Amino acid sequence: MAAPAGPGGPAPGPVRFAGGDCTRLPFRAGSFDAATARYLLQYFPDPVEVFRELARVIRPGGVVCVIDVDDAFSVTHPELPAPVPRLMEAFADLQRARGGDRQVGRKLPGALDAAGFQVASIQLVSQAGYGASSPGDLSRRFLLRRLEPAAAEIVERGLATEHEISQALEVLRRVHLPPMTAIEAQLAVLARRR
Repeated sequence: MAAPAGPGGPAPGPVRFAGGDCTRLPFRAGSFDAATARYLLQYFPDPVEVFRELARVIRPGGVVCVIDVDDAFSVTHPELPAPVPRLMEAFADLQRARGGDRQVGRKLPGALDAAGFQVASIQLVSQAGYGASSPGDLSRRFLLRRLEPAAAEIVERGLATEHEISQALEVLRRVHLPPMTAIEAQLAVLARRR
């Protein structure tokens, strides 16, 4: 994040990237005018903790924009073949077991408020598409890259059986699906630091 350029403000400089723990950012208090977090909070057991740290590094009046998933707002019609929704449910259960939340979107405004932000705007951002799905499609390959590495842990934790997982993965790897409508939604929240 860079300071604004213009009359009385510093000249823009090179963009710098820094790695770190978002609950202990390596920046001094009030360092930034704005921040954004996209698809991050779904991996944390306590979004308020992350937002409190953002509130520390953002100046009073500064802005934060947060976008994250809420699977409950996503639908497919007709539904995916039976083993696939079971795998998706087990994947969400695994994320929850690891401390995450695939329905965090609806919780973002309250977490921001609790951390010292005033919520200015909430939008449900949807993406929709219609069409057939084939095993080689980019979206299908991306889905497999997300799900395949989690399969063993899903079974180890007893969230689904090996048979259920292998059936679902086989469908995703090999079956051509007829045209369907797919709608995915995320919540986008714009808030200002008090």
